[in-house]
Amino acid sequence: SDLCSAGGSAMTDTGHPTRPVQHRTITIAWLPRKPAQWRVFTACRRDAGDIWSRMVRIHGRVRRWQAQWCKRTEQPIAECPWKLPAGPAFRRWAYQTRRRGQTFYRFPSLCSASTQAEIVEFEEACKAMWAKRKGAHAATAKYPTRCMRYRDVTYSYAAARIREGKLLLPNRQAGTLVVKLPRGFVEPGRFMEAQLRYGEVRLVYRVDIPAMPPGAIIGIDLNVNTLA
Repeated sequence: SDLCSAGGSAMTDTGHPTRPVQHRTITIAWLPRKPAQWRVFTACRRDAGDIWSRMVRIHGRVRRWQAQWCKRTEQPIAECPWKLPAGPAFRRWAYQTRRRGQTFYRFPSLCSASTQAEIVEFEEACKAMWAKRKGAHAATAKYPTRCMRYRDVTYSYAAARIREGKLLLPNRQAGTLVVKLPRGFVEPGRFMEAQLRYGEVRLVYRVDIPAMPPGAIIGIDLNVNTLA
């Protein structure tokens, strides 16, 4: 297991401190062995790369429209009638609901949770660029422009399931991936999400840390020659 992040005590809406938590990542080496599982594995990663690439192209096209409009009219971008699509707009575009309650997905090999995860990651990349522009490295701040053929797939706790020593990753029309967990595998905490990568699967858990007793806290640096 790999401890990826540890947070201190947070505050609730009422102002009372909550118990500190850790997010622990467990990495399992895995690749599908059967041809049917390989097809599902390839289809979901291909759709993940496809949705990312299409968002990159749509975002870049709207930015060019804004630049051309501002150059022609000599007005600020805030007045441009074409706005950059945000997360809700991308979600409506990724799966559109039509008559009789039927939902038509543009990416049928991804479940709705994985589709939303790809959109959220793209939006976070754009927000990181905006924050970088306000800092000292504004010259190197760029929007995501790289198109991908394949991409990692993220499954939320509502989509991925662990049953009888197996991890089940649904992918709508493509099928379900079945990952056999190591013998003696014990979940360290509350399951949060699973990440499907080439050659490995990562499981992210939320672990509550026991509250420390009140009193003095002493810190020791172990990277020294002698300890006093």
